[in-house]
Amino acid sequence: MTRIDLSPFRAMTVGFDSLFNDLADIRPNSYPPYNIEKVDDHKYKLTFAVAGFSEKDITVKQKENTLSIIGEVKYNEDKEYLHKGIAERAFTQTFKLAEYMNVTNAKLKNGLLDIDLVQELPKEKQPREIKIN
Repeated sequence: MTRIDLSPFRAMTVGFDSLFNDLADIRPNSYPPYNIEKVDDHKYKLTFAVAGFSEKDITVKQKENTLSIIGEVKYNEDKEYLHKGIAERAFTQTFKLAEYMNVTNAKLKNGLLDIDLVQELPKEKQPREIKIN
């Protein structure tokens, strides 16, 4: 695994310690495979390939600026497989979300879990023009 030295950037920032700590601790988790799509400047879509999972097997949680997707299949012990190629293994994926980012929708269709996100800036945080006197 490649480590990136972020220490030179710390000298140019104040108050971003947690950001640099989070970046240093990134460990890619590739299961289940997923896409991150930028729909527009304030909307994003996460798509997870979750073959074999149903709505009752997946939990999507947002707590403050952390999004967690947890999957756990309840196995049917009565089945005898001659070949089992669909993983269906338990997983947890977590994402740090930008400030004011919220999950607006989650749906499972044809083995794909889509999670829609939108960044909703409060009016006081939106850009405004300042009149020059």
